[in-house]
Amino acid sequence: MIAAVATDRLSVETDAGFAAARASALQGLERAAGVDTDRELQSLLLVEKAFAANAKVIQTTDEMLQILLGM
Repeated sequence: MIAAVATDRLSVETDAGFAAARASALQGLERAAGVDTDRELQSLLLVEKAFAANAKVIQTTDEMLQILLGM
């Protein structure tokens, strides 16, 4: 039973080590590619705000047309 627990523990430690190494490698690749996540997030938020504004314009236009056609 002790051997099984030790084997399981070793397996978990190996998996955790692999996951940490993979995460570290991915972070290194991201830095090497020059991806600025802060700038990308800011750009995404600007696009989201523009989309929301355009959706509001379309909604208002639709409401105006419904009023005009309802008369």
